[in-house]
Amino acid sequence: MRRIVLLMFVCVSLPSGLAWRCPETDPARASKGWLSRIHCDMKGLRPGGDRFLFLPEDGELVEVFFKEMPEWLSGTKLPARVNLRSVTDRGRLMATVGPADGPGQKTVQFGSKPWIVILCKFAGDDSEPTTVSFFEALFGSEYPGLDHYWREVSGGRINLAGTRVIGWYRLPWTRAQYLASHPGHMDTRRAFIDATAAADKDVYFPSYTGIALVFNNLFGTETPGPSQTLAFGGDIVTTLDGITRTWGVTWVPGNHRYYAFGHEAVGFHQAQAHEMGHGMGLPHSSAAYGQTYDNFWDVMSYWATEISHPEFGFLGPHTIAFHKDLLGWIPADEKITIAPGEQRTVELAAVSTTTGVRLLEAPIGGSTSRYYTVETRKRVGYDAGLVADAVIIHDIDLYRTQVNGNFGTFPLPAHVVDADMNGYTGDEGSIWHPGEAFTDAPNGIAVSVGRQTDTGYQVTVSNNAQAFSDFVSGAGTVSTLFLLNPSPSHSVEGSVRMSGPTGESLSLKVNGSATNGEFEIAVPPQGVRLFSADGSGPLVLGSVALGSSSPIAASVLFEGQAGSAAVPGQMLPRNSALLPCLTGGPAGFRSGVAVSNPSDGLLVLHLGLRDSEGLILESDKTLTIEPHGQKAAYVDELLANSPGDPGTPGSTVLEITSEDPFNALGLLTGSGFFATLPVAQTSDQPSAGRTGVVTTIAGQPENPGSADGPVEIATFSSPRDVALGTDGSIYVAEYGNHAIRKITPGGTVETVAGQKGVRGSKDGVGTEAQFYQCSGLCTDKAGNIYVADSGNHTIRRISPAGDVSTVAGLAGSYGSSDGEGSEARFWRPRGIDVDASGNLYVCDQSNHTIRKITPDGSVNTIAGRAGEVGSQDGPGNLARFNSPWYLDIDPQGFVYVSDFENSVLRRIDQDGNVMTVAGIAGKHGYFDAGPGQSRFGWPRGVAADSAGRIYVGDRYLLRELDTRGHLRTLAGFSDTYASPLSPAGLTTDGAGTAARFSQLFGLAASPSGDVYTADLGNHTIRKIEIRDNFYTSHFPHLADGEGLTSALILINPSEDQSATGTIRLYDQAGLPFTAVMNGVVVSGAVSFTIPSKGIRVFATSGSGPVVTGSVTVDSDVALAGTLLYSSPFGVAGVPSSGPGLRLMIPVETDKEAGIRTGAALSNPETTAVDVTLSLRDQEGLVVSETSTVLPPHGKIARFCDELFQTKVGENGDRFVGSLEIRASHAVSAVGLRVTSKESAALPSYVEP
Repeated sequence: MRRIVLLMFVCVSLPSGLAWRCPETDPARASKGWLSRIHCDMKGLRPGGDRFLFLPEDGELVEVFFKEMPEWLSGTKLPARVNLRSVTDRGRLMATVGPADGPGQKTVQFGSKPWIVILCKFAGDDSEPTTVSFFEALFGSEYPGLDHYWREVSGGRINLAGTRVIGWYRLPWTRAQYLASHPGHMDTRRAFIDATAAADKDVYFPSYTGIALVFNNLFGTETPGPSQTLAFGGDIVTTLDGITRTWGVTWVPGNHRYYAFGHEAVGFHQAQAHEMGHGMGLPHSSAAYGQTYDNFWDVMSYWATEISHPEFGFLGPHTIAFHKDLLGWIPADEKITIAPGEQRTVELAAVSTTTGVRLLEAPIGGSTSRYYTVETRKRVGYDAGLVADAVIIHDIDLYRTQVNGNFGTFPLPAHVVDADMNGYTGDEGSIWHPGEAFTDAPNGIAVSVGRQTDTGYQVTVSNNAQAFSDFVSGAGTVSTLFLLNPSPSHSVEGSVRMSGPTGESLSLKVNGSATNGEFEIAVPPQGVRLFSADGSGPLVLGSVALGSSSPIAASVLFEGQAGSAAVPGQMLPRNSALLPCLTGGPAGFRSGVAVSNPSDGLLVLHLGLRDSEGLILESDKTLTIEPHGQKAAYVDELLANSPGDPGTPGSTVLEITSEDPFNALGLLTGSGFFATLPVAQTSDQPSAGRTGVVTTIAGQPENPGSADGPVEIATFSSPRDVALGTDGSIYVAEYGNHAIRKITPGGTVETVAGQKGVRGSKDGVGTEAQFYQCSGLCTDKAGNIYVADSGNHTIRRISPAGDVSTVAGLAGSYGSSDGEGSEARFWRPRGIDVDASGNLYVCDQSNHTIRKITPDGSVNTIAGRAGEVGSQDGPGNLARFNSPWYLDIDPQGFVYVSDFENSVLRRIDQDGNVMTVAGIAGKHGYFDAGPGQSRFGWPRGVAADSAGRIYVGDRYLLRELDTRGHLRTLAGFSDTYASPLSPAGLTTDGAGTAARFSQLFGLAASPSGDVYTADLGNHTIRKIEIRDNFYTSHFPHLADGEGLTSALILINPSEDQSATGTIRLYDQAGLPFTAVMNGVVVSGAVSFTIPSKGIRVFATSGSGPVVTGSVTVDSDVALAGTLLYSSPFGVAGVPSSGPGLRLMIPVETDKEAGIRTGAALSNPETTAVDVTLSLRDQEGLVVSETSTVLPPHGKIARFCDELFQTKVGENGDRFVGSLEIRASHAVSAVGLRVTSKESAALPSYVEP
């Protein structure tokens, strides 16, 4: 494609003798040449975008600016040959540029790649910040030299042998002059020309593949600083020493420093490695947050790793597998592409290794430019600083670009997948561990992680592949594959394979045509196809595998003498399964299991039986299944101890585990019925926990002030701490106003003590007193307020009558002495709290100690040593801190301390022993995890609630440490980098990651469980309501009364957590209704607890009038569940249905055969929803439409021939098609296929 673009050659006015001119261009003549890209990296800011250099075949190197980026350029690997035609229009050079050849061309890098390192001094600046020997070591072959680094990263495929360092050379221009053509930045083209010219007499450039330019001052603004450090890298075509070819080029300051987590850091090694990556042709990678330096897994993105060198600073980690593949470092036999319709299970080795499969790719819709990559990372070598061993997934779009205001558009093809979208890719949201799965349902791609291996992880990738573990044909039983294409625009094609118990192909007739066990499918847009196997001949058991070109909704329905049931498809196999076993009872329950082997190898299963409380009844039973084979059996046939007590239906759980993944399905039979049951995968991952809902209760965001009055108009200035009074008042320590303020329960802000805006140390009554930089406060049970008066280095007390006195320390005199009252010395005390005995505990920040003040005024140091920084745990006098900020005392008397510079939370017991309970000293981050793995960024505020949970204000996040030692984020968005989503300067109320803070300081936890905080940067006081996070399941159809019964079956798959939750029953009008469940009257809702790996069955009695409705289950653990619906038409297992805006259900009606299809729709929300129902034929064409309104929590259940009386099965004809449901907000739905004797639930397609 050709587009008209605007280009401008840079022409600047420079001092005499230094000017350069743009080459003259003949408007009538096209110029061919090479276009090259330079990446601009602005450390501490958003990336600087791209610069472009053009080398005409008959001219000199010039810089071009694109006013509008050509579409073809986003997916084109540069350098590339282009055609350029320029004209002059109103003094501006206009140009048409022709595209290069194809997207995503590789820059293969093999063998020896020596670089020439040129050290340069700006004119007028003779400083030499580092030596030649320093850079020789930096680029050397000994760890951690860059030769050593690139040998490891490339797997030995490249080296920097032969690299030379020369200089320092004086440049002809001053630093300011190089900034002139790029105000605030750097003229990289001119610097390159001048540096290579200066070194030309000492260098034959064709002997080198790269040119590393090092300068003796920072780039950036006129007043450079580490917050705006610039560096550049790219691969450019130019002519040197008479040779025209590509060189990798970097521009890096020799005193390279930048900000990481808000602090200045040294980054010679990582910065040079990053820019050399650009010089080899690599782009940046990132996450989906609108900026760049946030992919913790890539040297081409994030720079502050957790390993560093005393001279070279932070060491870069490996680059991602996508980039290694671009450079040819992953051979074809170490990469597997899982095409649409395929599923593969692979032992995926870490990208840092040199053998085994190291990269998996899953194309989206068969695209060559859109796909997922899957890789394994292990903490070895230069990856030792990663936060965890893990599987990492990237979303690749070769045409993806990002727009930047500094220099325009630049390519950003790789986005790391971050499931929790919290702005931080160094936590669990981007890490995939055994038992976890990623699913892109709209594109039909899923990834699951099995066991950990010696070199990586077992990983399964499914690209629009589904498995059906049970298939029955013959002896009067017919199995039908229902296929529904949800796409409104394209057909779906694919293939089906039918396999027997030993993996053999089942050569059955399908729709009357003979097959060899496989047949092709094609379904038009929004169309339906049914494929029925011949039911004649002997009984055949097996499984079905379906592969398609794009997502398709599918289920296998089998009908026979035992009843009918719908077998749902599984996108991913699993390494463990829990299945409910219902036995005995009035219906004669008998439970079974169907397991299929998706692999080419023998599958060995380990079976065990657990009782309803999750306790082991029997274990160590093994079962083998042939490659691609299947086994279906009753549980009482597999395990001898399987109980059959008719009085205890649902009392056991079948547990299946294996080293290799498998597909499994629970089966239930009885008197004339057949149903499928839920399967749960065991999980050792913690539950979703809790979420913080943030509201601003006082202050004006970003508008500091001192006004008292109603909270709507009152203002604060840099509030630093809050404390709660016994009457519900909230006391505020104001750092900026040097005062103590109060928010009354009635919503009025008052000044309690201090003269707003006036510094001082005067004692007195109320506003007669003076403070200087109030930083912390607490209240005791007598109503006294204690204040850490940081600027005065004292501790003050405000009595209930408002009298202000100095308890300890001497105003204006800092130190560390223990003693009585004014004899003691503090140095910037911050946090303060009081215990039940009246003892005060103080964070003496600048002394790096914790102090205790007894009720009689005696001051003692209980932990740390004044003036000594460290992170050691141990007895108080041996422990060390590094800038402790705030503390709080929990109900047991433990003192929790935020150790700010160490980025950890410490605990001091009653004997004075110090222990780190969360975070790792010196390792910054926002990693939610258990003990020994979690990370803090910069923790300050601390608060303990009555249940023993500890809340921490971690800059822009509220974090919670639960009683098991697991750290999780409750609210806020990480501050890793500036981006459109960053929290800096924002005050946004909301839940979880939707909320924004600007520097959380002191915290206070209320008896009700709410948390209050001083949001210093926003000058506001915020309230965080802590709510339990529940997993919610919706079951759209329940019926009870006049012989109709429903039984809700729930399994808790957690390895170590009990599940608690609530079941809610709603009738068709959306009102709670009363039912008898398990012999107990339930009035609309019932609470439950299910132990780890336990099961519960909640069965209605079937007595009384008929009531139909829906069920909602909320639980703190993700449960597996099915609602077993019994009627005169048989028994059906109704699965839970995720709510969606568009749903589709297959429809089959045949009056002569007595077949009808109905739909149950439920509204899970508290507002009414408009619903449009469209009946489509099997070709996807709309036959009829109707609409309805569902009230809040309401439901409708109707047969399609009732909804569309004149269109479905008219004149007794058979009708096959679909029901499309479109709603104004998300609804749940399930299809029910009913005959005169049996019923089956048909899973619906759900579009979120």
